[in-house]
Amino acid sequence: MAIPANLLQQAEDHACFSGVWRNDSSVQCVTHPTQPPKLMYVFQCQDCLSFHLGVDVSLVPKGLVEHQIATKLTQHVQQARGYAFSVGGYHTSGSGFWLSAAYWPQAQIFVLRSRGPQTALHALQEAFQYGIMVPPDPGMLNTAAFLTHDTFLRSSPALHPSSLSNLLASSSVSRTPKPGFRPVTIAAYQATVQTSPQRPVVPKKAPSALPNIPKLGKTCSVCKQAFRKKDLLTSTYIGCGCD
Repeated sequence: MAIPANLLQQAEDHACFSGVWRNDSSVQCVTHPTQPPKLMYVFQCQDCLSFHLGVDVSLVPKGLVEHQIATKLTQHVQQARGYAFSVGGYHTSGSGFWLSAAYWPQAQIFVLRSRGPQTALHALQEAFQYGIMVPPDPGMLNTAAFLTHDTFLRSSPALHPSSLSNLLASSSVSRTPKPGFRPVTIAAYQATVQTSPQRPVVPKKAPSALPNIPKLGKTCSVCKQAFRKKDLLTSTYIGCGCD
């Protein structure tokens, strides 16, 4: 027995773009005036949190539990919409943040939506930082490597953009709100953008058993800065740019 095709289709047709599902509380559903209620598994969209799908337990393969079905629903939508991966909802890593994201690999485009003070692009960087997603290219850790557009997207029927211009010209993208469209940030990766050079790390001198006290004004052989006297709260010390 397979997962009912119409359940998969309902997940695919839902308007929220990421297509990420999570199992919600199961329910006893009355389907006949005289028959006992039936146990139903319930699944929640992790984008809007307001749309739910339910299925009679007797219609799903035996041994397949709720979270496994939710994973299969998510994977089905990812495949139907051409996503390499997607995430949705609230993430507890760090101080906690909200991000729904999906990635079209053929066009190197992310579709994003976040809530809170930070931009969707910065939420994406936080997701990379905490390992919620792995950036397909190291250059994606640089926000300057993305072109972003705040727009409205219709996810069903599925679209498979080949480029940013192809996506923006699609009838599934609108500059203004429309029924069935969701507000998103489109972030297109520009692989040719050069990342800013990282500041070189100056190695610290290994401490010796009997450290030599440097003379004021003498140049450090490592950082090439002069030793000078530095005042602390209750004392002073002589140091260079390595300290």
